[in-house]
Amino acid sequence: MKTVFAALAGIVAVSWIYLLAGAGMPKMEMGSGNVMLMPPASWSVGYAAIIFVMWTIMMVAMMIPSAAPTILRIANRAQGLTIAAFFTSGYLIVWTGFSALATTAQWAFDSAHVLSDSMAIRSEVAAGLIVIASGLYQLSPVKRNCLRRCCSSKNLVGDDRTTSLQWGGPPCPPPLRESMAGTA
Repeated sequence: MKTVFAALAGIVAVSWIYLLAGAGMPKMEMGSGNVMLMPPASWSVGYAAIIFVMWTIMMVAMMIPSAAPTILRIANRAQGLTIAAFFTSGYLIVWTGFSALATTAQWAFDSAHVLSDSMAIRSEVAAGLIVIASGLYQLSPVKRNCLRRCCSSKNLVGDDRTTSLQWGGPPCPPPLRESMAGTA
């Protein structure tokens, strides 16, 4: 378990170092030791690849810490290292997919000249509408339904064999719960 924790901490640390070092973005010396990240005049496939890697590594840096308790709990079970590796891989694949969508959206917004050089939305009205839409989603029945139906990690990997969920949703499928617990 200490090895898994150390590996997760190392991955997160390396990710943050990469991001704080500029994430592979082109830089311009501003004098006095100041450096400014410089986006290109127009997007290219190479620049999109740099942005995709930046988004992917940023998701690793931010999302692995939130998944670490579950990963460690899975790794602590019999045959847990293999299952934890599969769980972590799947988790990162989902966030890599999000990174592809974020890169595409950033490219589209930047090409439409909706973003400023600092990657802020130029239109105050558009920014306000995005905040309002996000707030409405947070209060929506759709979000409440998603939360009610999701399986908690405690029920996936815990010792409790009951099928009731803390959120009141449907039970987790027993084969998944048992394989995650290392008993299948």
